[in-house]
Amino acid sequence: LITNMEKKPILLMLWGIDNYPYPENAKQWGHIYSTYKRQSERIGLELRLVKTNACRILENSRINHDFHQELSNGSIRALIQHSLILLPLMAPLSVGRFNKLLIASSGAADFNYDIHPWGSTPEIDENIVWADLKVKHDGALDRVKKITGPVKDYLIEKQMLLRVCLRRLDKEMLNDSTCEKCLRTIACLTLAGIDPNECGFNVNESTFKSMKDNIENSVFDDDFISEWKPIQQMIPQHLDRKLYGSKDFFDWFREFDLDSNKRNVEIYRDLYNKSPYCIAKTLDSFYKKNGIKIHSGSIKRI
Repeated sequence: LITNMEKKPILLMLWGIDNYPYPENAKQWGHIYSTYKRQSERIGLELRLVKTNACRILENSRINHDFHQELSNGSIRALIQHSLILLPLMAPLSVGRFNKLLIASSGAADFNYDIHPWGSTPEIDENIVWADLKVKHDGALDRVKKITGPVKDYLIEKQMLLRVCLRRLDKEMLNDSTCEKCLRTIACLTLAGIDPNECGFNVNESTFKSMKDNIENSVFDDDFISEWKPIQQMIPQHLDRKLYGSKDFFDWFREFDLDSNKRNVEIYRDLYNKSPYCIAKTLDSFYKKNGIKIHSGSIKRI
């Protein structure tokens, strides 16, 4: 959005593709939509909401379990459905309104999709077409480079609220500020000198202590490393920022060996894959509560 503002784009939001199925959770989604409606009006852009039950048609957790070999222990949603569901949902809305669809890139231009397969890549996204509409995979930067680069000044000036959390929240919140994706974004914002509490998060003096403890005690895989290593590489040798006790965390994380600290998740993964599905579901819940991440390519949390 920030690098394409002069195009006056229509902003598109989807209800029903994360942990808020449609039509349930109307109160929470009303809060999310009204928050972004105010922000879009403030910058003079149109916001449209698309509602769908597309992600409820298949029992994804059962597919992930039964076809774990074909999915390389990933998730069908992340590895296959990502673009094939999200982009076509825009087709009815596009008629007579736009013929170009920009989606924010999920990774840097040099991201190796052979090692870390994902269901949204330029090769996939830009080959999805209908009528005269073309899709553009835009802004190929990883999260920390986006926030410390083109997004930084805009966030400081406009104080735009971000919603990155995909967990279902009971309260009217944009982010839970404790899941892996939230913590990763909080780390990026703080590293850029931006107060996360000005961007829709709830951060205090215990946040970075918990972040350190969780990284030290989690069982993680190569996908986790690929998300956190760019943050690690951006930490300067001399860091003056002390926001919410973050300096101690960054000084520690700069020297933390992500590669050698990776735990072997295969024993947990094999137990899950070889168990009947009814038992595997219970194991999956237990793993998530204890920071064991067995699903490569899925949204992980600390």
